[in-house]
Amino acid sequence: MTGNAQSHLPLIGSLCSGYGGLDLGVQAALGGSVAWHAEINPDVSMILARHWPDVPNLGDITTVNWAAVPRVCVLTAGFPCQRRLGGRSTRRTQRRHPLRPVAARRPCSRGPPPLPFGG
Repeated sequence: MTGNAQSHLPLIGSLCSGYGGLDLGVQAALGGSVAWHAEINPDVSMILARHWPDVPNLGDITTVNWAAVPRVCVLTAGFPCQRRLGGRSTRRTQRRHPLRPVAARRPCSRGPPPLPFGG
């Protein structure tokens, strides 16, 4: 792919990444590359590190300094289901609005990418 074509592909940020399935789907649909993951589960983080070795894992989204994180054009979020699966206590362990710091950031300066196959 030429440098000019690469510049039009979106950067993807991934919150509560899990094993990265949603990220793979977004990459398949829109192209682009994952700029960062944010995942706290150590076992899943090993999977992410193996499949995306050059992509940093920011860890806990409630402790990230979002001003220092590269801006992205596409944001994926696979919100945790650990409570439902019994892996997390029933008491609230997350902030009420964990995405508020991310939402306050200015959007990507590029428009949305064109859909493949003229869709």
